[in-house]
Amino acid sequence: IESASNEKLRRLAARIQEQIRREFDVGLLVGIDGESGRRGELHIAYNRALKAWKACTSGDQGITLYDDITMEIFIENIPRQLKEEYLHKIFKGCSLEQLRRWVTMLEAYFRAEGSIARSSELLFMHKNTMQYKIRKLREQTGYDVRLPSNAALLYVAMAFFKDIESELLEFGE
Repeated sequence: IESASNEKLRRLAARIQEQIRREFDVGLLVGIDGESGRRGELHIAYNRALKAWKACTSGDQGITLYDDITMEIFIENIPRQLKEEYLHKIFKGCSLEQLRRWVTMLEAYFRAEGSIARSSELLFMHKNTMQYKIRKLREQTGYDVRLPSNAALLYVAMAFFKDIESELLEFGE
């Protein structure tokens, strides 16, 4: 699509998504290279669109542009073993099921931009319960998601887990 703006690309993808959903009752995830892509370099556009698509598979966005992603640009280049080692360091002593629960909580927290009220709504729990869970996370891991330096570490751990979750058969000591 020659010189299409990101907004035009997003609207076209949304129309295609809706058509597929209406006709086939199937969801469609779309990754788009975006307007920052270089014309004529199909392999680069493909790789960027693929990274954008992978980003929308792990979030709640059905359409993602390469221009909108951050960590997804390089996360697949980090070896699985290193991601798992990092998870063990951050979530020491956690079982796989505990880790899943922590990541679910962290996803809601980050999606709500740190709002306790909003993240508790996303998880269908009382805000006091959310506060309690945040305290328990700090007690178990030593990291407090409310501190910017700790939030960054937990965000990276969450992203790593989401990337390799299907490959983890067990977790813990």
